[in-house]
Amino acid sequence: MENTHVVFSKPLQQLMDEHVLLRKAMNHFYDLTEEIESESGHEVVQLFAQLHEQVSAFTTKLKAHSKREDKGLFPMISRRLGEGDR
Repeated sequence: MENTHVVFSKPLQQLMDEHVLLRKAMNHFYDLTEEIESESGHEVVQLFAQLHEQVSAFTTKLKAHSKREDKGLFPMISRRLGEGDR
């Protein structure tokens, strides 16, 4: 069987690794909302605070990630594609 392991440049690998981490964070948000749904009282307030804090941190990371894609990756891909591919 052929080896399908592909080695990417460091910047591209960083973006791909960030996708994994960002998806993992989104899955955690879902888990928190499930907890919120099943709890009541003070516990819900604490869970909402935790969710807010994590979503805020996620937003900061996502904006930085998107900026790197928008300013670096996507223009590079656009330059590499032919006119018929755009």
